[in-house]
Amino acid sequence: MVPTRVSLPCGNGAHRPDVAREHSGAQILAATSSEAATAFVEVGAIAIGLSFLALIASRVGITAVPLYLMAGLAFSDGRFVST
Repeated sequence: MVPTRVSLPCGNGAHRPDVAREHSGAQILAATSSEAATAFVEVGAIAIGLSFLALIASRVGITAVPLYLMAGLAFSDGRFVST
């Protein structure tokens, strides 16, 4: 690719037109394996579960932290619920 001249800002607000930068085009990052896709689904499920716990806590009138801690115990190796 041919480097193009661009104007980059310096720390003091001035521009340096003498600095060249290459344009590499758009890059798209995507999950390339089923394990990565599964990880994204699991993270989404965790976020939805924590938001549901926060909703329950707000309805009861308490902070969500105790519910988060109980959920952590429920799904950790020191289980109080066997799955």
